[in-house]
Amino acid sequence: MALGREYWVALRLDLSRLLREGASRQGDTAAGLVLMSDAEMLLPAQIGDFTDFYSSIHHATNAGSLFRPDNPLLPNYRWVPIAYHGRSSSVKVSGTPLRRPLGQSMPNVAGKDSAAPIFGPTKRLDIELELGCYIGPGNALGEPIALADAEAHLFGLSLLNDWSARDIQAWEYQPLGPFLAYSTIGAALYSLAAAGA
Repeated sequence: MALGREYWVALRLDLSRLLREGASRQGDTAAGLVLMSDAEMLLPAQIGDFTDFYSSIHHATNAGSLFRPDNPLLPNYRWVPIAYHGRSSSVKVSGTPLRRPLGQSMPNVAGKDSAAPIFGPTKRLDIELELGCYIGPGNALGEPIALADAEAHLFGLSLLNDWSARDIQAWEYQPLGPFLAYSTIGAALYSLAAAGA
């Protein structure tokens, strides 16, 4: 991925030529192929970091209404992309058992918060299907990537499950954002080649 688009295109073209029916070097590839039923799902890359963005004004409004029903869409959304910085250590391959998150939450009884938080498993686990983008060479620290050049940095895509412990998140997200309540699993549900590569 770090080598850049020129190398990705060449590799994918060579693999395509090797795997075509009747290819002259088809015998060379036989030892490296397995039946789908025998394949073991692995993470397609070491995930060093990830950021989860709101995908639209509707997404931002719906998420905001969970925590601020009277003011779901904060004014900065219209001016800057809003995102959570995620915990890459929790990105796991599809099929990894999910352990219900534990943390503090503030119980609300009859519309009134309790005197103190409680510790325990989340009672409001939210799981969302998301689209992940694998970034190739990236950029040097402090150097921007022009929008016109963005596609040259997109190596591929993946579907993933993102989970949030909404009750824990409501207690811990202010003032800096989610800590234990927000994570991702299943990053390698299905990897896709980048469009046009």
